Amino acid sequence: MLEKQCPLCASKVRNLVEVFQSSEIVTLYKTIHGLDVSEDFVGAPVIRLYRCPVCDLSFFSPPVAGSAAFYEALQQFPWYYMDAKEEFAFAANHVSSGDTLLEVGCGRGAFGQRLTCKEYVGLEFNPKAVQEAVAQGLHVRRQSVEEHAAERPGYYDVACSFQVLEHVTAPRPFLEALHACVKPGGLLLLSVPSEDSYLSMIVNEVLNMPPHHLTLWSDDSLRRLPGLFGMSLVELRHEKLQPYHTRMFCKALLVETLRSVEAKAKRKMLDISPEYMRLEAAAAGLAQHMAGVLDRYPVRPDGHTVIAVYRKN
Repeated sequence: MLEKQCPLCASKVRNLVEVFQSSEIVTLYKTIHGLDVSEDFVGAPVIRLYRCPVCDLSFFSPPVAGSAAFYEALQQFPWYYMDAKEEFAFAANHVSSGDTLLEVGCGRGAFGQRLTCKEYVGLEFNPKAVQEAVAQGLHVRRQSVEEHAAERPGYYDVACSFQVLEHVTAPRPFLEALHACVKPGGLLLLSVPSEDSYLSMIVNEVLNMPPHHLTLWSDDSLRRLPGLFGMSLVELRHEKLQPYHTRMFCKALLVETLRSVEAKAKRKMLDISPEYMRLEAAAAGLAQHMAGVLDRYPVRPDGHTVIAVYRKN
């Protein structure tokens, strides 16, 4: 069996979860989102998903990362950059008016615009997003967190990164640099799609695969980060299911229920078999009605995102 090194804790990993044909991923991106990602997979005809038994990180190998053109195309969708997020409101409660704050992968600066802290610095590679953030009066640089850590070690009271870590090819150096930017006693805030949410039940969710997501984060993987870095876990917070995700949640739940009733084979992340397509079609119509019912109830299940708060030692 192939053995891979975990990109987070460097352990040797043999726990192979699933094998993907890149051609099938390419087809799904084209069918669902109208995007051609074939060039991103040149030289990588097969993608494997592993799960580390030591730190519980799931990672794709090879880590085929999306090109600049891929992300530019995604940013044309109105849902890709959302200015109002529950995670922003939660994170803002951990920021005081006298704090210095670094946001890595700040996009257009939606989080920075809601803050009244002493100093805000954002890092972002997308030139259009940087331009829009600067036009809003924010201090945003086109710079990597590794470069920034070399310039400003131990400078910030708070460092945060929302929905970025899962896109990074080398999460260990990224987290080391983010950690290095923070003062002793300062906070690190990370948000990622949760592998302990309904997201892990969704089949053919290509945005949860390369070249978009390269790692999958469970609560256990986030709880084990302090053992790799000099910090302690303050809080893990799951956002509640957002209205724009309700139908997706219901559909995933219905497909899983039908699979259980019919005693079908173990769920896979990618499944284009006629048998699965039949289950999906059966669930699709019911999901709309189920979502309408769920939206009328004030108690919401956990949603897409988990936010981890750490304190640097």
